Amino acid sequence: MTEDIVKKMLESGVHIGHRNCFWNPKMFQFIYCKRRRVHIIDLDKTIRMFKKALLFVERLVVEDKHILFVCTKWQLQSFVEKEVSRISMSFITKRWLGGTLTNFNTISSSPLSLDVSKKAKGFKINRVPDAVVVVEAVKHRIVIREAQRLRVPVIAIVDTNCSLSGISFPIPANDDSATAVHLILAGIIKHIHKTKCLKEKAAKLGING
Repeated sequence: MTEDIVKKMLESGVHIGHRNCFWNPKMFQFIYCKRRRVHIIDLDKTIRMFKKALLFVERLVVEDKHILFVCTKWQLQSFVEKEVSRISMSFITKRWLGGTLTNFNTISSSPLSLDVSKKAKGFKINRVPDAVVVVEAVKHRIVIREAQRLRVPVIAIVDTNCSLSGISFPIPANDDSATAVHLILAGIIKHIHKTKCLKEKAAKLGING
């Protein structure tokens, strides 16, 4: 199983980091080596952190918690909107509006604002999440800061230029590659769907029993 995951990650370019002149020293623990002035991410550690994040996500689903996905890569917008809606979670695939989390109560108290938010393309969030999944942590620093202020755990795909600050569950990977990000997001979404199905099946068996 691990060999299959490593193969898929290599094919998707998950291991390719930034040029060494753009790295963040806090990512040193996840870097395997340097090749042609480009940092190579240690896929063993990527898999380990990915599995750790999946266990956390599983616990959230079992406890009926809500997860917000933030991914503004245009290549993945349709995928995120479709698949995240299918698992009944929230998403933001367009520009992040400052205060979306920290001022959510104020925003939600306005019927007009809430109506506009629900209809906005690329924006589906009707409650403060219990966790946030972030793609491109450097680009979305404000998302992480808002989540941190509310003590909301953050799962983030982190490239070699990321500081890791405010991130509870980092998944070291190439966040410039839509293919690499898709692989990881698809894995998280699939695990949420699987956990929901198992939970529903267990509930039915409990009722029948």
